[in-house]
Amino acid sequence: MIIDRTKVPDNVNIDIGSRLQVRTRDGRPMPVTVVEVDDASVKLDGNHPLAGKDLVFDVELVEIVQAA
Repeated sequence: MIIDRTKVPDNVNIDIGSRLQVRTRDGRPMPVTVVEVDDASVKLDGNHPLAGKDLVFDVELVEIVQAA
């Protein structure tokens, strides 16, 4: 989402990579990350920080149960 830079309060850090919280239209909080900044606008990414990354899990199989 791209917002007008004037809508960001002066005391809010809008460096690239900064994590912010915005409110959705229905008032729910939503975490976002600043991905681009220019003189007129701020581009925010609402995807989860792990979106698009490879995840590796260590799994321990404890038991196998056969269905009756």
